[in-house]
Amino acid sequence: MKRMLMIIVVLVLVVGSGVAGLVVIDVIPNPLADPAAEMAEEADSARGSGGMNGGKPTFAPPERAPVLYPLEDIVIPVIIDARVIKRIYITARMEIAKGQRTPVENGLPRMESALTERLVVYFQKHFAKKRRPDLRGIKREMVGAAQQVYGDMITDVLLITVFEQ
Repeated sequence: MKRMLMIIVVLVLVVGSGVAGLVVIDVIPNPLADPAAEMAEEADSARGSGGMNGGKPTFAPPERAPVLYPLEDIVIPVIIDARVIKRIYITARMEIAKGQRTPVENGLPRMESALTERLVVYFQKHFAKKRRPDLRGIKREMVGAAQQVYGDMITDVLLITVFEQ
């Protein structure tokens, strides 16, 4: 009887560990996740899909290739309780309007300063509640900084790599 009870306990622990591992790597949905955040993501994807054709998004090819301007690699420290708990490394490109390369190059110091200011605050708030970076939030902050510095000269910011250390 004791042996059977031990086998059952070990099996429950192994299965529970496997399920927890699958939740961590996002193979199965987290049952404890905030449903409001999931509904917001679904609303964003529904709004951003443009025209729908039988439930499938329609593809509209671009009229010309985008003009991309590389940003310097960005390293943002995440400071919580007066300690650097991690660093976020970001590689990105800005999509610029045609013929605006020189004004964009001239404004790079202001852009780097605006990015650092916005992302430090964003990451402090984000990592106080969550463990992993949110690509949508990072992109939103970067586009906001680009619009603040350059206005309509920047149409989008493309994230190439984002990782934490």
